[in-house]
Amino acid sequence: MTPKAEKAASILLIATLLLGMILIVIPCAKANGDEYTATVRVIPSPVTVTGNGQVFTVACVVEDAYKLTGVDLQIKWNTTFLSYVSHEPTVPVEDYPSPIPPSPYAGIIHAPETQLKDEVDGSLGLGTYWFHFATSEGPAFYGDGTAFTITFMSQNIPYGDPLNFFDTYIEILNCDLARSGCGCLDCVWENGIVRIYEQEFLYPAWPKLSITPDVTKFDDVFENETVDVVLHGYDVDTQTVTDLPAFWDVAGVDMYINFDPTLFQCVSVVVDPDGWFASFWTSDIFVVAADIDNVAGTVHVAFSGYGEIHTPVYGTGRVTELVMQAIVEFTTTTPPCSPMTLANPFVNGPPWICEDDPADPFYGVTSIVEVAGFPHEDRGYCPWHNKNYSVPLPHVVNDGCLTPPFTPQGGFIDLYVCYPDPYGGQGWYRNASMIWPQKEFCFKANVSYSGWPEQLKDVALQLIDPTGTPWGIWVNRTDTRGFVEICVRMPWPCPTNETDPWDYFGVWKVIATVDVACVVYNDTLYFKYDYLVNIWNAEADKDSYRHCEDITVTITYGTYAMKYYNITFAITACDDSGVPFGLAYETVTIGKGTYGWCWYVNGTLQLTAHVEKWALPPFATIYVVALNGPPSEGGSAETPVFEIIVEIEPH
Repeated sequence: MTPKAEKAASILLIATLLLGMILIVIPCAKANGDEYTATVRVIPSPVTVTGNGQVFTVACVVEDAYKLTGVDLQIKWNTTFLSYVSHEPTVPVEDYPSPIPPSPYAGIIHAPETQLKDEVDGSLGLGTYWFHFATSEGPAFYGDGTAFTITFMSQNIPYGDPLNFFDTYIEILNCDLARSGCGCLDCVWENGIVRIYEQEFLYPAWPKLSITPDVTKFDDVFENETVDVVLHGYDVDTQTVTDLPAFWDVAGVDMYINFDPTLFQCVSVVVDPDGWFASFWTSDIFVVAADIDNVAGTVHVAFSGYGEIHTPVYGTGRVTELVMQAIVEFTTTTPPCSPMTLANPFVNGPPWICEDDPADPFYGVTSIVEVAGFPHEDRGYCPWHNKNYSVPLPHVVNDGCLTPPFTPQGGFIDLYVCYPDPYGGQGWYRNASMIWPQKEFCFKANVSYSGWPEQLKDVALQLIDPTGTPWGIWVNRTDTRGFVEICVRMPWPCPTNETDPWDYFGVWKVIATVDVACVVYNDTLYFKYDYLVNIWNAEADKDSYRHCEDITVTITYGTYAMKYYNITFAITACDDSGVPFGLAYETVTIGKGTYGWCWYVNGTLQLTAHVEKWALPPFATIYVVALNGPPSEGGSAETPVFEIIVEIEPH
């Protein structure tokens, strides 16, 4: 080939390539003589959004396609409220032959397909997706098909009246449908509507300041014991301790720690001993007060974070460490646990958290100590109300107590259960935390004479039920430390015509006696015998449900336990044929510490089960249980099952 011929061939080749590119990129021309019009829609529409974190999927479909060989679509969405999660082009139809939820249609375009654009972009402050696929040599497509599905998650949903809503759109920016014969199929389109309802503002767990441990016991005078004040969270609805939520943006604390100065003294105080609170602030913390007054029996602690930039405080951490000493020893009677309280002696009385509007959720709630929230002019709700200065936050406190040393003169026996102090009834004539069915519990006794351990002394123990009926008498001998242990498994007898095993629930009594130098000494211990947790009630939020609705079950429970235990509540929903269609469970902490012995501490919990579309009507049974852990983790039931029956509508 001559140079001229080669040049001409090259020019021809380049022209051919350019022509091919033009055929792909340049929108096709409208065909003449046909009146077919396709519809491009986003379905379902509208989609209802009621809160943050709601994930949903929509499909972009082409209906009434005629001789379709290529689809070029672009959509956009508002990234303020919709966060892109994923997408899936559903081409060719040979790979997606069945309906693709939420679309009722199969895929679109016949194989072999060519991908020209499959691109998500969020760089312009709004989200866009460009879908451009065409068949290379396949036949034309007729009818209805799904171009792609795309999944979003809701975010930044404003607070307000849950009945109010506004619409945002999944908007179709461009619609070019290529058809065989180098023409374009006319198209109309319908944007997708996302209907966003304002969400009811729900406050998270409140800040909580707790003296830990609940009870500090001193074995000797002038012995050092550490007492901490911990900042964490407290769910006022479920009455459970949580981490402190970052929402409150705690800026500082001002509190007085009170104790009886005739019994105890404070040796030292350290603010933020682990540096936990300071770790959220660029410039450490500012300690306003760390003052000990052993005459008044107070420790005043006040501090705040400072720095131009900070991260809202969250989690659980020690904010104060005290070293305490007992200065008095008891010798004749077991000393009571002396209160150690958190308070703040406000000059004009404790302020209300929100004082201006009786409609505020914290109107009339008073401060116990002062927990300050960082200024937030952007927050119009209580307690901030758009103020540019620090505001008092709602909070709860957990007080503690201090037990002076006790060294009895003469013979002495102390009977208790194998729980740690103070839950075991340690001390003379003290009550123990509860015991529940079938459990083996060891009763222990400490025998001494003027503080000196009495070894090889025979201790007698008698167990008596709430009706006054004795269940057994045991004897065991003290060891070289003056300790003795007698273990008993609590009864759970078979039912009879007169009694059921739960008839023995109530207050049991244990009496221990010992002879020391021909004098009989005794101690009596009382404990509650009951289920570890009781399910008082469980209610569904409605009597009747349609398929694909959620069943919300509210569980009310209670316990006598003074110790804290983790309990897993679970619901299992079964349809009319017995097939399970919904399972939900959550673990909560139950117990009341040293707060009370004579009454239950109650709580509530909500769990949700979804009614699957295949659940058979007309009725469903919901089984509500409480366990010490899932069976897969070795857990077992702690209370009988509670059943709820609801209706499943057949339509």
